[in-house]
Amino acid sequence: MAHVRHLRLVSRRSLTARHHLHCSLEPDTRRADGSGGTYRWSFTTQGVRVVATLPFDGAEEIPPDTQVTVRFSHPVPPRAVAPYFQVLDTRTEQPVAGELRWQDAEGERGYRTLVFEPADRLRPASAYRIRLNAPASEGVAPFEATFVTMPPLAVEAVQPSPGAEGVSVRPTDTLITVQFNHPVVPLVGPAQQAQLPVPIRVAPPLQGEGEWLTTRLFVFRPTEFLRPGTEYQVTVRAGLTDTLGLPLDSPYTWRFTTALPAVEAVEPANADDLIGATAPITVVFNVPMDPSSTAQRFRVTLDSPDGPAVDGSIEWPDARHLRFRPAAPLPRGRRVVIAVSAGAQGLAGGELAQCVSRHPRRGTGPARRAHAADCR
Repeated sequence: MAHVRHLRLVSRRSLTARHHLHCSLEPDTRRADGSGGTYRWSFTTQGVRVVATLPFDGAEEIPPDTQVTVRFSHPVPPRAVAPYFQVLDTRTEQPVAGELRWQDAEGERGYRTLVFEPADRLRPASAYRIRLNAPASEGVAPFEATFVTMPPLAVEAVQPSPGAEGVSVRPTDTLITVQFNHPVVPLVGPAQQAQLPVPIRVAPPLQGEGEWLTTRLFVFRPTEFLRPGTEYQVTVRAGLTDTLGLPLDSPYTWRFTTALPAVEAVEPANADDLIGATAPITVVFNVPMDPSSTAQRFRVTLDSPDGPAVDGSIEWPDARHLRFRPAAPLPRGRRVVIAVSAGAQGLAGGELAQCVSRHPRRGTGPARRAHAADCR
């Protein structure tokens, strides 16, 4: 008699998910030793399980207007899931109100996809839990996943730094920049820049041109000198929205203070600190200066700050450059003292905070460098 070593049982219909089945196999005859009786075993079918979600488990920076999509391993009837499905705010453990929609129907067996549409936007910078906790009798495996929504629109970085002092007043040196944590504007060409929002307000008013270098970075370029020794306040207005419609909840304000009028350079300048007999002397300021008050505080003397004055004429090629021409050739080998006293006024305000002096020497010989104590 042939022996059967492998037996396959084929169900005539699909097995139900998460059901416990008992099987038995009873042979027609027993062996002489009494073996070969009924063989029994049992198994449980795999339940319907969640195979994917959007947002996925652990996702971050999720837009607050997102919907939740759940994909199942097998078709599932809505009655087996809907009463047990929730999206919870983890801070309050309260369910989010919303509507369930079913997709990907497979006849009477049910649906493969569930979509949850929240009734309102989710809270920014908040954690949410997707929970499915159906009883075993429904044949659906329990499931949990969490995700975090993106934070609200905020300012990430600015320049000049908040509280900065001595900021250059030259428009080519100082840019006002604001970088946001989200894209605020779409990518556009130069011709469309004028249609984009200007997010900042500067006080006191400052003439300039704004440009979005990226979707998150705004740059304001002054077209005039800033006022010397002045505290500027820059405000990013509340209500500005990013490309997803998330607003800046409150205004962002910072301040910086510009430099006082100062001398940037005295020309001629060379390693030997020597000056020609008839060479003009030029004083370069960091800001446009008031010619009258500056000329009154400018002097050229010989040997020391209190030495004989050098006669000459003053001219202004522009408001930042004072040029002195000696009336007669400077004497050879004498020390020349060039000084601008404190109090010289900037055209836009502020005054020279300290006296500045330089001591080039006419002709050959050792040269003496300037010292603040020499200027009085």
